[in-house]
Amino acid sequence: NRKLFGGGFFKTVFFFPNLTSMVAIGCIAMLLFQPVDGPVNQVLRGIGIAQEHLPKWFMSTKTALLTVIIVVVWKQAGYYMIMFMGGLKSIPNHLYEAAQIDGANSWKLFWHVTWPMLSPTTFMVTILCFIASFQVFDIINVTTQGGPGRSTSVLVFRIYKEAFGEWKMGYASAIAYFLFVIILIVISLLVAICLNNLTKTSTIFRSIYFLPAVLSMVTVGLIWNELFYRALPVIGKALNIGWLSNSLLGNKTTAMFGILIVNLWQGCSIPIVLFLAGCWK
Repeated sequence: NRKLFGGGFFKTVFFFPNLTSMVAIGCIAMLLFQPVDGPVNQVLRGIGIAQEHLPKWFMSTKTALLTVIIVVVWKQAGYYMIMFMGGLKSIPNHLYEAAQIDGANSWKLFWHVTWPMLSPTTFMVTILCFIASFQVFDIINVTTQGGPGRSTSVLVFRIYKEAFGEWKMGYASAIAYFLFVIILIVISLLVAICLNNLTKTSTIFRSIYFLPAVLSMVTVGLIWNELFYRALPVIGKALNIGWLSNSLLGNKTTAMFGILIVNLWQGCSIPIVLFLAGCWK
């Protein structure tokens, strides 16, 4: 956060990968981390590491997931850096001056002034990282396809592969519902700890508001597909509601309405999360 020579240039360099799509990042990573002629291994070979000891990166079950993590962190770090820098600039200088008058050293300034004042920003970054971790799909699809073996087969990619690769829609939907329940439990705990005093609504309702932001669109699509194709027609027939007795996705008018509902359900959850993060103290 200090004014340093060339600081603006390096901030731009760190933030630039976030402006690039994950597909492009994945293609670049495949070139950088090629096990034979890739630039990374050429540098390692140049500093004296033997060829047989060079990592295989995406091609090895031992390093594939670690390589994916490195690429994702490289892409996302600049975005969270900007958020923390905004939080640091919002801390009033008089708090530091008062603490220094009281004899606080650098460590005490950080622990008793900087870190508490960064709590809302830290909470929001944690939430966004949590969201991103459950939506990892495109980097896996571009680089490893879940391999080697199943070392990088994350749950969202497994859902996609079962649904649109093997055409096992029922099995994929079952995994999607399982992921839905797991995320709901984790979010309930997170919201109960961090947002307990924000509103009078129960933890479960606050978790439901937040849940769509965490789910990937693949998971959301499968869940709502089952709802529109199976659950709602059963309810419509039981209640003798004619327009609800057939699948909402089978009619071009109601299909567009159903897609609008799904997009609103997921799209509105992120502003709610950001609003809650801004209110949290």
